[in-house]
Amino acid sequence: LADWRRRLAAHIRARLGGGAEGGIAAALATGDQHGIPEEDAEAMRRSGLAHLLSVSGLHLTAVVGAVMLLTLKLLALSPTLALRFRLVLIAAGAGALAGIAYTLLTGAEVPTVRACIAALLVLAGIAIGREALTLRLLAVGALFVLLLWPESLAGPSFQLSFAAIAAIVALHEHPRVQALISRRDEGAPAKVGRFLLALGLTGLAVEVALAPIALFHFHRSGLSGAAANIIAIPLTTFVIMPLEALALLLDPLGLGGPLWCLTGQSLNFLVRLAHAAAGAPGAVALLPAMPRGAFALMAAGG
Repeated sequence: LADWRRRLAAHIRARLGGGAEGGIAAALATGDQHGIPEEDAEAMRRSGLAHLLSVSGLHLTAVVGAVMLLTLKLLALSPTLALRFRLVLIAAGAGALAGIAYTLLTGAEVPTVRACIAALLVLAGIAIGREALTLRLLAVGALFVLLLWPESLAGPSFQLSFAAIAAIVALHEHPRVQALISRRDEGAPAKVGRFLLALGLTGLAVEVALAPIALFHFHRSGLSGAAANIIAIPLTTFVIMPLEALALLLDPLGLGGPLWCLTGQSLNFLVRLAHAAAGAPGAVALLPAMPRGAFALMAAGG
């Protein structure tokens, strides 16, 4: 696996060049960040986008969700399969296999393993007909992780990931938010506007929830990072990763060239966004250490 990972990273960098685009694309697919120039890596850190370079829940969710959706849509093309089998269950199984394979491919680091466990719990909930994301399921996932890695409770990775998911679930379970962003029969512009509103509200809620944790552990904050993440996260999840996956799938047929071009342009935009956010006034504000009592109060308030 390690040898295959190195060859895959080298192939991706060869297709996109040796710059930041190739390095970031290799990091998204294999977890190997060595090909990213230091100047661009520092811009990603200063802009609050460095989390996109480390394979975690965001990337695993994108892979599992894409495989589930693709499997479901392809199988539903057959009326016989659609009427005789529970296609959602089959799609959940395919998503689980894809999540496990992606975890192994990227080195099975502890944050990725935690994200994989959480994804498998969500898929199990879908398979037995339960609501996919609830605070109960989040509690079960956190309990499972703490049974295996109790020391992770004190680390920023556990706190940031579970606080982000808790903020998302709590926001989307609120009746007023559900009434505001739920799907309805309306025109395409209104649907797009509602989707962007949901995206913006979710990004804002996550940033508010994570700010105290980031301040406590890293003693730095920046307003431009919140805005950059609202653009960069959907760009990475819905554009860059699907384009890269399709390009890799079509490469054996010699048809991946146009998709690599689009992937490179999307990554170039991401890098320019990182540099713009990192260079904005007040992009990074260094702050003194936060008293533990204050952090405990913030966590309890959250």
